[in-house]
Amino acid sequence: MKISTKTFTFSLVIMTALFVSYGQNSRAALGQSTVVETQELKNNNAAIDQYTEAIRLNPDDAEAYNNRGFAYYEKRGEGNANSAIADYTEAIRLKPDYAEAYYNRGLAYDMKRYYDSLKRIYEYDTDYSSVIADFTEAIRLKPDYAEAYYARGDAYARKANTDSAIAGDTDRAIADYTEVIRLKPDDADAYKRRGDAYAKKKDTVRAIADYTVVIRLKPDDAVICRIRGDAYAEKGDTDRAIADYTEAIRRSPDWAYAYKRRGDAYDKKKDTDRAIADYTEAIRLESKGDAEECFKEGYSAAYDKNYIRAIVNYTEAIRLKPDYAKAYFERGNVYLIKWGPIVVKGSAAVRADTIRAIADYTEVIRLEPDHAKAYYHRGLAYDDIGEREKAKADRQKYEDLTKRRK
Repeated sequence: MKISTKTFTFSLVIMTALFVSYGQNSRAALGQSTVVETQELKNNNAAIDQYTEAIRLNPDDAEAYNNRGFAYYEKRGEGNANSAIADYTEAIRLKPDYAEAYYNRGLAYDMKRYYDSLKRIYEYDTDYSSVIADFTEAIRLKPDYAEAYYARGDAYARKANTDSAIAGDTDRAIADYTEVIRLKPDDADAYKRRGDAYAKKKDTVRAIADYTVVIRLKPDDAVICRIRGDAYAEKGDTDRAIADYTEAIRRSPDWAYAYKRRGDAYDKKKDTDRAIADYTEAIRLESKGDAEECFKEGYSAAYDKNYIRAIVNYTEAIRLKPDYAKAYFERGNVYLIKWGPIVVKGSAAVRADTIRAIADYTEVIRLEPDHAKAYYHRGLAYDDIGEREKAKADRQKYEDLTKRRK
């Protein structure tokens, strides 16, 4: 039954939906329903009501089921995912060769998988079988369906990072992204995703090649410059990594993380002054005057054995909060351990950092006179520079304080 727009007029949703909520950059496909005109419809609830009325008037309208499914999908949520799946399934029953409905149902299955995972505390739903099966059927019905290749590639790529991964998942993702690129040679996102897949396989040469195409296609994108910089860093090409981080900063001057990554690269080159300058700028952009945030960043950096960045962060925490005993203590620890277990104890650089550690532990003791660990660590530092009597006195003080607490 075909309904005249004079007696029943409503808008058809024609939009592209980025599936970013679940890591997927795929577009939901809408059918051209026989009962609608093409105008943007922003209210999904109104869309559902209108498509429901269309279905009541014409129960065999597969496109109306598909489009109502999309309206449910756009609302998000577990219940809406199930409703979307039901509508897409009915659209497929009415029109078995409906490639777009299979594609959309694949997206909805993926959304359902995501919401199912939220209900589990220790288990993530890694079953992509229904998702991949629907995308595969969409491709069989429509071999040039770039969006379906893209979505299936994303599913394989994410599956490769789960316990349900099987050999070849990453290669399958690469094959799908390659097909997207064949169909859409200027699709920057496909190059980026394929580059990520190559990077996962440790094929940095191919990853860098793909990221280079993205940089050409997206001349203002700072993130891709940082990503290619990371690939160069992984490859051991520190100078090119620095060049890419510098370009990322040029494109996004307030991006703290780009400064951190360039600082890491300078640190790797033992260019300490430039590393400190970059870490300092990152702190200025990121901390917003919060000493606790600086401390946390320093602690994280120390855990990652990025000692220069840790020192810079602890120093900023102390600047913001001069009586921050914990920051002095942790900075002192970093000064002691930053040279590693095998060092020349008498070297000037090591001695200088040991003296800095002693100064930090001394400040901790001034702020918190019963800080037993500060005495213990300062005693170790005194030992390292040959101050045996001071080391002995600190060890004794440590023992006295620990006995007092028992």
